Amino acid sequence: MISLNKLWWCLAVPFFFVHPASFISAQVEPQIKLHYESSVTLKLVQVYVLDKKGNTVTDLSKADFDLYDDGQVQPITDFEKHELSLDQAPHVLKLSVPSAPVSNTNRKFFFFFDFAFNNRAGISKSRTAALDFLDKQVRPEDQVGVLTYLAKQGLTLQEYLTSDHERIRQVIEGLGAGKFLGKAWGIQREGLREDIAKDQALNNTGGRAGGGASEPTKAFFEAEKSIVEREAFGFASQISDLAKALREIPGIKNMILFSSGIPNYMLYGQRETGEWGDASLRDVYNEMCKDLAGSNIAVYVVNVARSGSTLLENPYELDSFEAESNFKGDGALKQLAEESGGKYFDSINSYKSINKTIQTATGTFYVLGYYLEDKRDGRFHDVRVEVKRKGCTVFGQKGYFNAKPFSEYSENEKFLYIIDLAMADNPLLQVPAEVPLAALPIVEEGKPAIIAFLHLPRNLASSALTAGTEALFLVFDEKGETESTTLLRITNPSPDKEFYRLVFVVPARPGRTICRMALCNMKTGFGVRGEHALTVPEAGESALRLDPLLLLSDWRLEDTYASPGASIENLYGYDALDYSVLTGDPPAGTKALRAAVRVISTGPNAEIELTAGIQKPEAAGTESLPINILKESLDGPTRKFLVELTTGELKPGVYTLSLIAKEKGGQAGAQTTVTFTVK
Repeated sequence: MISLNKLWWCLAVPFFFVHPASFISAQVEPQIKLHYESSVTLKLVQVYVLDKKGNTVTDLSKADFDLYDDGQVQPITDFEKHELSLDQAPHVLKLSVPSAPVSNTNRKFFFFFDFAFNNRAGISKSRTAALDFLDKQVRPEDQVGVLTYLAKQGLTLQEYLTSDHERIRQVIEGLGAGKFLGKAWGIQREGLREDIAKDQALNNTGGRAGGGASEPTKAFFEAEKSIVEREAFGFASQISDLAKALREIPGIKNMILFSSGIPNYMLYGQRETGEWGDASLRDVYNEMCKDLAGSNIAVYVVNVARSGSTLLENPYELDSFEAESNFKGDGALKQLAEESGGKYFDSINSYKSINKTIQTATGTFYVLGYYLEDKRDGRFHDVRVEVKRKGCTVFGQKGYFNAKPFSEYSENEKFLYIIDLAMADNPLLQVPAEVPLAALPIVEEGKPAIIAFLHLPRNLASSALTAGTEALFLVFDEKGETESTTLLRITNPSPDKEFYRLVFVVPARPGRTICRMALCNMKTGFGVRGEHALTVPEAGESALRLDPLLLLSDWRLEDTYASPGASIENLYGYDALDYSVLTGDPPAGTKALRAAVRVISTGPNAEIELTAGIQKPEAAGTESLPINILKESLDGPTRKFLVELTTGELKPGVYTLSLIAKEKGGQAGAQTTVTFTVK
C-alpha cells in the first residue's frame, strides 16, 4: 500500500542458501527498452462500437473506420479485433488479429474506491460489486490494481497492477466500511441531523418564530460545504496526477470507480437560484477528465448513491433533500465517464448486470494503429474515430499526449515509474536489466534481519548510476504484503570501478520472504533490478547460532553504496581495505578460500571451535578442510571470524562448502553451507 499523496518518500531455515558467488559472474548486458526511442511512433487507439439497441458490434473491419488526429484524417496501418464472449468457458480469451499484433492484449483494471464521496452502505456495496467482477469477469491474464481515495489522506495505491488475483481479493476484502468513514465531516452527520430535527421540532411547536433553520445549523452547513469543496479540489487534482503518471503504461487502462460524485451545484451551479458553480473547481475537474482521456484511461463509473438520493444533504430541506438534484453527484460522474471513453451506471444495486456490461465493453474492442512523427513534447492531440456503418456509435478515448523525455517527468510520474519497476512482475514502462541479488538471513541485536547486496558490472553501472539514482529495496512476505521499503539515493558514483555494490540491511519477520532491489537512473529512466527469495528463521533461544558464510576476495575492484547502518564489513568483522565480497565464482586453480563468519552465542566467554568440510564434484562424501583463523573479534553476543580454508587446487565442477561452529567441549553445534561452481 503506497500513498500517492505523500510521494517522496513516505513509502516508507532456508530451502538452501546459494552463495552470491554462484550467480554473480557473467557480465550482464543492458536490456532496457524505453517506449519513445524511435523517430516515428505507432499510435494506438482502442474503441468499442454499439448499435442502436446498445449491443456490441463485433464484425467491423479496418475499412469501416475513419480516424482523425487533430482534425487530420490518418491512414489506419494496423488493426486488431479483440472478442471475449461471455458464453465461453471461464478464463478463455478469444483473440482475432487480422494483422500483426500491435498492442498489449492483457486487459488492465483498476478498482477505484472513493471513500470521500461515499457512505457506509456505499462502501459495503462497492466491495461486493468489485468482488463479483473479480470472480466472474476477470481472466487469468488480466492485470488488476486497487486505488482508494480518503478524506485528508488522499489517493493511495493499495495494490499495483498484478495478475495475482487472490492478492487483489485480500486487499478488497480488507477495505471495510468500519475502517473508512467517508468524508471527514461525515463523522458528525448524525449530530447534524439531530440539530436539524430539534430546529424543526421548535418550529412545529411554535417554540421559535420565523421558521427555517437556526443560525448555528446554517453555519454548520456552510462549514461543511467548505470542507467538501476542498475535498473536491483534492480529488480532481490528485486523479490528474495519477492519470499523468499512468500515461506511459501501454494499452488502455480500465478504471472502475465507485463513488457518489462531487455535488452538481459545486460544478454546474443551481438553476433555481441562478447561482454559478465554482469556476476554479470546474476547470480542475475538466482538466482531470482530459488527463484521464489523454492517458488512455477509460472510467466506468458506478454511482453508489441509492436512486434519487444525495450524499451531501441539504439541511434546510430535510424532508425533501432526496428529490433535490442539485445535491446529487451524477452530473460529475456522467461527465467523467463520457469524456474518458467509459460508461456511467446510475445505481450500484444493479452491479451484476453492470459487471457484465463492463466485461462486454472491455472484452470486445478494436485497436486502430497509425504512424506519426514521434515528437517528445508532451502536447495533447484530439482524436476522433467514426464508423461508416449506419446506426453505430463509437466509444473510446478522446485524445492522447505525446511522450516526453524522462527528465521532464513530474515527481508523481517518476514515482509511478520506479514503483512499476520495483513492484510489477513484468514492468509495463520498460524492460529492466535483470541482475542477481544476494540476500542473507542474519541475527542482529538478537532479532532477525536481512542483509542484501547487489553487484553491478561496469557496463551496467555506466547507464544505471548517476548522481540522483534511486535504489529501492522492498521486502515482501509470502502473501505479497510489503513488509518494508527502504530508499537509497546515489550522490557521487565513481566512474572507474569494475563492480559497484549496493547494500541494504533491514529488520525482518521470520518466514518466507521475497526481496527485490530496483535502481532507476532518475535522469534517463534506465532501470535495473534483482530479486531473491529466502526463509528467515526465528532468532530463537538456542545456545549457538551460525549466520550464513560470506566468501571474500582480496581484490578491491568495487565501489560501495549502502543504506544507513548497512555495512557488510562491520557486520561480518573484516577490513574493507583488505577484502570485499567475492564477486563471481572462485577460479579454477584456487587453493584456498577466505571467508567471514558470524557466530551468535548466549555465553560471552564461551570458546568457539570451527570446523570445515567440502563436498567435491563426484566425491562420495565430505572432505575435512584445514581452517586457519586470521582474525577474531567480539561484538556483544556475536563473535566474528576471518578464516582461511585450505581447499587444495579446485578443478571445474560444483562444490558445497560447510562450516560447523560449537562451544568447546559441547556436543551441539550450528552449521551453514554455501554452494559455488568452479569453471
